[in-house]
Amino acid sequence: MTITKKSFKSTPFFAVLILVIIALSSGLILSVLSDVLYVSDEEKTNRDLAKVYTSDSFTAIEIDSSAISAEGNILYLYQAADGAVVIKASGIKGWKGVTEIVLAVKDGEIVNAIISSHNGDDKTSSIKASHLQQMFVGQKLDGNLEFTTTGTVGGGTLITAAPSCYATWPAVISAANVAVDYLQTKNLTGGAN
Repeated sequence: MTITKKSFKSTPFFAVLILVIIALSSGLILSVLSDVLYVSDEEKTNRDLAKVYTSDSFTAIEIDSSAISAEGNILYLYQAADGAVVIKASGIKGWKGVTEIVLAVKDGEIVNAIISSHNGDDKTSSIKASHLQQMFVGQKLDGNLEFTTTGTVGGGTLITAAPSCYATWPAVISAANVAVDYLQTKNLTGGAN
């Protein structure tokens, strides 16, 4: 028997062949799943809007880039059919990426707040909905509202159960301050049309 015929019958050859087949099959499955499970940016926005505020329809509002803080970005701004405003903002870098918060404002008051799950920070799960409710919900946009990691400037709200991630909570506070600052600067209080 020649050396070529022996190499095809050897155990290492079959082991490598099986590994190549597994790798090709895995690549094919992953590419199909990537296409099937893809979520568009529009769908991500719709999911955020549905989580933070209930409305029949939302209308996009153009963002004035001259009023945006240097500490973060306004990612989108929508007005609900009843006049409420929904804003998504990012602030300083969190644990491993940017933390994005979505606030709903109606009649000059924050009525709901969520952390967008479509971002780069993988530690946002350490911040519970109760932290967001305690810190943001019920706060009035009075022209000088500003949040700190322990509450609002000038007293008022204090967080009693601090989130466990030391880098993500300041990023959430930063994003909220960017959103609130923009809303106060543009006098967008979420009043009726």
